[in-house]
Amino acid sequence: MPLGPLSFASLAARIASPFIRLGRRIGQPIQRLTERLRRRISGLRGEEVAAQATALERIEQASARIAAARRDRVPDSIDIAPALTRQRRTFSWRFRVRVVDPELGEVVQQFVTVSTDRNLSLSEAESEARQIATVSPRIAGEDVVETEFVSVTRAAPEQLI
Repeated sequence: MPLGPLSFASLAARIASPFIRLGRRIGQPIQRLTERLRRRISGLRGEEVAAQATALERIEQASARIAAARRDRVPDSIDIAPALTRQRRTFSWRFRVRVVDPELGEVVQQFVTVSTDRNLSLSEAESEARQIATVSPRIAGEDVVETEFVSVTRAAPEQLI
């Protein structure tokens, strides 16, 4: 089975995708996850579960290497893991941003995606994420408490929308 983007996978594999992500996050073994999902989702093949889990692991490992590198270094596109789904832009950076909501006075967490056709350094992508998080008229730049890098993926030309 070719490891193409998730959008070309079977319907059963697309339905199982959020559960595979959750299983990876909580550290469940692939064999056990496959057994459970195949009992609940008809038509799901073990190869598809293993391929998605492997792709998710590659994204996590590549993102960890990028996070450990210098913040001003632009990563080589080969070092960035391929995307699971189709994307509008070539590179997609995900950040967890915590901001102070002025109306509530408490810290609110949101995820921000920075999509671009040009490869960025981690610090450039983070500053873009901070700008996106402060687009709301209620939130000013000083309300951003923390920006945490989550992952980055790149799309192959056939994966662009």
